Formats: sequence, C-alpha cells, structure tokens
Amino acid sequence: MADRAYIDEPEELVEFTASTSSSQLPAAVSSIDPLYSSTSSSLTSASNQVLVTAQGEGVQIYSATDSKCLRSWTFPPSVRFACPAKYYAKYTDEGAIGDSLVYVALDSGDGISSKDSGTVVWRWTDRGIVSVGLEDKIEAKLGGSIFALEPGVTSDGHLLVVHKDGALTLATQDLEKRHQLTCPVSGKSEVVWYQIIEVSQSMRLYLDSRQVTDWLDGGCRLALVLTRVADADVDAEFTYHVSLFAIDGAEASIVEVGSTHIKPTHLQTQPLACAFDADTGTVAMLTEAGVYTHFNLLTGVSALDDAIILERTKEVVLRGFVPCVDDDTQGAVLASNLLAQSQLTMTALTERYVAIAGTHSTVSHASKGPYESVLTIWDLQFGCLHAEKTLELASSWLQGASKKHALPRLTYQIQPLSSRLGANGTASEQISLAITVAHTTDTHAALDGSAAVVRAQKSAKKKATGVSWGVKVFVASAFLPPV
Repeated sequence: MADRAYIDEPEELVEFTASTSSSQLPAAVSSIDPLYSSTSSSLTSASNQVLVTAQGEGVQIYSATDSKCLRSWTFPPSVRFACPAKYYAKYTDEGAIGDSLVYVALDSGDGISSKDSGTVVWRWTDRGIVSVGLEDKIEAKLGGSIFALEPGVTSDGHLLVVHKDGALTLATQDLEKRHQLTCPVSGKSEVVWYQIIEVSQSMRLYLDSRQVTDWLDGGCRLALVLTRVADADVDAEFTYHVSLFAIDGAEASIVEVGSTHIKPTHLQTQPLACAFDADTGTVAMLTEAGVYTHFNLLTGVSALDDAIILERTKEVVLRGFVPCVDDDTQGAVLASNLLAQSQLTMTALTERYVAIAGTHSTVSHASKGPYESVLTIWDLQFGCLHAEKTLELASSWLQGASKKHALPRLTYQIQPLSSRLGANGTASEQISLAITVAHTTDTHAALDGSAAVVRAQKSAKKKATGVSWGVKVFVASAFLPPV
C-alpha cells in the first residue's frame, strides 16, 4: 500500500436529464450497503450498486461495475421527490441481499395536497426483479416537511426522518409506530446537514465515558445535525447550531445529548460542506470563502458550558475552489442542503482524509477561470492536497451564464458506497465513491437564491418555473494509506 492517498480514474456511471421546480434537487445517489458499520459489507457486493433518484424519471439501481440498470421504478411526471430515496438492505443467512426496502419522501404527486407537500413517505419492496415491488407500496404522512430519510438506524430497522425544521421522527419499518422529538434549538431553525454515527470505544476520548458505555450496551446510534437559525435583529445574518442525538433501538426513542452554537467569528461565511469523523470527534466545515475549519466535539466541563461544545483547532484556506458569489455586488446564495445540492461537497473517509468535489480553477491558487470539475482527497493533518482527478464534463457546463455571472452553474453531491469500517472494525483502505454533478442554465434557488427565483416567477407570470438539468453520475475508488 502506498504512503499517499490516491484515486482511480473516475468513470461515468450514467447521464440523464432531470426536471424540477425552482427549488427541488435534480438528482442524487445513495448507497445500497450500510455505511459506518462493519456488518454485512464484507459478505456482499452491495458496494458495487448505486441507488439513483432522478426527478421526473424515478428511482433506479445501477451496477457500478458495468453501468447496467439493474432495477427501475418509474413514476408519473407529476411525482417529485423531496429528498433522495434510501435503501434498507436485508440479508439472508448466506450473506446475500434478500427482499429489501426502498423509502422516498414526496414533494408532490397525484393525491398529495400542497399542505402535505414534503411530508408523505412511500415505502416499497425490492424483490430483485426489474420494476417489481410498487404493487405493495405503502404510504404514510410523517410530521412536517422532510429533509432526509435514514433507514436501518436500529437493529430492528427503524427509519429516521430528519425534518427541515430540525425535528426528528423514528418510525418502524411499516411506518406505523413513531417517536417524535422537536428541534432543541430555539428560533426558526433550518436543517442543512446531518450524519448518522456508529458508536465506538474511541468516543470515550472526547465524550462522557459513562454515556458512551450506556450507548454501546444499548446498541444505540448517534445523529449529528447542523441547523441554521436566522438572526431576529439583523437581516441576512444566521447562527449555526450543532445538535447530538442518541437513537435507542431497544426503547425506540430519540434523546438529545446536547446542542451548541458555532461562534460567528469562526464562520464568517456560510458553510458549503460538512463532515464528521467519529474516531476523533472532528467536525470539518468548508465555507464559501474556501476556508477549511476543524472543530473538536467535546463534552462540556463547567456549569456554564453547553452539554456539548465545539473547540476550533485548525483553519486552512483551500484556494481555487469556486465560491457561491461572482463578485462583491452579488448577495450570497444560501445553501439549503449540504448533502445533496451544494456548490462544494465533502465526505469524511478516515480520521485523516476527506474527499471534496467541486469546481476548481485550473490556474493555481486562483478563483477565476478557466474551470474544471474535480474530485480531490485532502490530508487533514497537514492541510494539503493528496490526490486530484478531473470529472469529465461538457465544456458548456464549465461556463457561466453571462459575463456578469461567469461562474459555472454546477451543484455536487458525493456519496460513499462502501463502509468506512472493515470486517474487523478498522478503517477501510479502499472506499468506493459516487459523485453527482448537475448543471442548469435556468434560475434555481441553489444557484441564484430565493429572491432571484421570485423575480423569475413574476417575470414569467406564473406560480412555478420549470428547471431543466443535465446530470452526470461518476464512480471512483479512493485508496488510503494506513493511519
């Protein structure tokens, strides 16, 4: 094994077009294999399969080995998804995937009123046969508007629903029994990122040791959630909060461990990407100004501390990545989803390495064009670039809409397809990744902001403006030296 991280040449998995409203995500990928866990990943080839959600099309499973579409569930054009579909893999005694479940939340569809938009979840069974499974589809309304779904968060296969307002719902596989927890952050909060965490012994180094023991004994998992709250006194100012939750499968409940806010001086521009490494308790954020910041997640030690606190430990400027704004005259565009639709995307690979995908200037340390789309691996210990590969896109995708707005109109999503932990519980040295790149020339909230969308809708003299996207999904393998 080499002493430097490297990336295999990214291969195109699929290319398609998607149609959305002016605020919906165009497409996203999810893994088939359970992540952040060593169970099952060594028994199957699930990491070679990708679940693709495409607006205006449906949900498909592709083979990352030969790009074949293995299964496809097509929906009417009226159906729009509120978040990426998620897969709950069920395994036979021999380690093969059996009849498994697919979950997706709907933004719109036949029979779904505007009042229920974003609150309805569909669940169906993947029987391993093309287009079969929708005949036993079940439907349930689960609280407020949904940000994301996370199946299989307990040993009994509970579904975690992360709502846009920061509330959480834990539901059984049949969506019947539910436990709900309201957002612990005061004010009008908005979720922008979350991560499910497997509890490990290493957490004793930065969290309460007795609490970690209880979590291990109880088979709990954790959820780390980043929310944004508007300042009540200053327009366009926001405070970011991090909340930690324990998901108890035995009790089928969710408990808040603690919440804390990030000092505004530590986030002078908004975060575009976020990642958490459970081995070290490191929260990593990359802002629109290209500032990469490390925070240590710790337990509060004094009566004046929050139950959890964030301690800034490192700050590095990653030059050359495209920011959210063209120049000082254009207002910042609020990123509403750092997981599925951001101009930069990041995921933790090990305690030392992260993968970042985004638009990068081809001129070293510059923020102006010409541009290219890249997948990179960064060494967190030294803040240096270890590996970089170009994502091959049409030249038209890498150009701006006009001379005034010269930045490429691209959004990114990066998704690990294989577990970060091997069968023996140690960090994997090879991790499969899927990268989704979406491009549009139409007005969209993720690229232009909500105010621009409203202006476009008024000029079009209609309530909704359709947005057409070109989408490419790439797969690649990252190889990491032992830590």
